[in-house]
Amino acid sequence: RVSQGNQGTKVFELTNTGLNDLNVNTISLTNGTEFAISDDQASGGTLSPGETRTITIDYNPTDNNNHTDQVSIDSDDPSSPFSFDIAGTSQIDAALHFDGADDNVNLGNGISYALDDFTWEAWIKPTDVSVSRAIFSKDASGETQPLNVHIMAGGQVKFSSRVEVNSVATLAVDTWYHIAAVREGNTHSLYINGDLDNQNVTTALTLAANTRDVTIGNRVGGDMPFAGTIDGVRIWQVALTEPEIEFSMMNELGGGESDLTAAFRLDEGTIGASNVGTETAIDLTGTYPGNLDIENDDAATGFDFGTADVNASNWITSTVFESDIYIEESVAQLEIENGDNDATDEADNT
Repeated sequence: RVSQGNQGTKVFELTNTGLNDLNVNTISLTNGTEFAISDDQASGGTLSPGETRTITIDYNPTDNNNHTDQVSIDSDDPSSPFSFDIAGTSQIDAALHFDGADDNVNLGNGISYALDDFTWEAWIKPTDVSVSRAIFSKDASGETQPLNVHIMAGGQVKFSSRVEVNSVATLAVDTWYHIAAVREGNTHSLYINGDLDNQNVTTALTLAANTRDVTIGNRVGGDMPFAGTIDGVRIWQVALTEPEIEFSMMNELGGGESDLTAAFRLDEGTIGASNVGTETAIDLTGTYPGNLDIENDDAATGFDFGTADVNASNWITSTVFESDIYIEESVAQLEIENGDNDATDEADNT
């Protein structure tokens, strides 16, 4: 996914795993409008047995739409040419902006954690770190069995689940960060931008599930209102590894992923417009739709979707999930006599 006017890049490896030379004549695109291959790579070349070369495909959308193309590799392989499909999406992503006063997304109290392993993750862009600001929470003042991930006054991140982990890093305002809180047994870890920042390993814990609602952008009672933008919230019933976090933070989810409890794109509204009537944050798993606390005549608190002021409580432009080209076949394979030749996806994003 790439916004119009920007560029996304995908790198493939073409490997000759056979016993003979592989002579590649050309590497081409069927359309070549939105996607491009560099001239030096398109001209092909000879790959000796065991040799690997890269194929770099750039995606430069000229409009906000879905685009497809086909990569064709012509060689002296008996089954040549070999082709595979690629697709890209160009659109403006939205994320939900919280005013730092009274906004929150309430998921109800159906999500439990008790002694289970879990991962809670989100992209955030704070505009104020002078006081405590909740990212996501199953907590309230005085709760003895809390689960809370919030920015402390000054910019450190705190992960509380009976055990506390404070980040070494300090967050700056107006900057995107990916935050992941992971519990695996008695180890509590805090990741920032896909890298382990700090962790706390304890002895056996006695931790009971509390009955508090799960909230995004505040905690029950409203005393930790987040100021800034939140995008891509995911709750997993498993402890993700560092490579899994790195993959998740850069990719949109469909909702059917294994061990995924809930996932929110927070893109339901129209950027910079009145969004009256939009009252639910969609859970991609279909299990825990989030109630958007909205201003109304009875309780003038929460998101004010009746205004187009993107600096208050509404949807704004997000760039965290840009630069993806989706490949319909993750492994493209060429076969020649005496061996196989594989073209494989080298990286999800470059």
